[in-house]
Amino acid sequence: MGATSSWVEINASIVQGSGLGPVDFIVAISKLKPRYSTNKIMKYADDSYLLIPSTNSELITSEIDHVTTWADSCNLKLNHSKIQEMIVWRPMRGLGVDLPKVTPGLARVKHMKIL
Repeated sequence: MGATSSWVEINASIVQGSGLGPVDFIVAISKLKPRYSTNKIMKYADDSYLLIPSTNSELITSEIDHVTTWADSCNLKLNHSKIQEMIVWRPMRGLGVDLPKVTPGLARVKHMKIL
């Protein structure tokens, strides 16, 4: 006979496949706003993209902490292993580009697939 799992108290739930799941997520995600008005959050299905201008690069960690707090308040879990940093710029001829420091704990990538 196989082993059984231990009992765990469930404090919130939506039955998978129910009509309430997507509606509940839409209501929750609609409340997600950036901490600072100069930054933007783009939302696509269950993915979000945080856009921060280089003048605000020191706010990256604060914004990620803000999104984590929002997720916790909605009983959601942010997948920190999927968080990546990508620098986008239009280089000008003859001018060097000083990139912001790498944000600790984030992988800086040159390419990103957005579905």
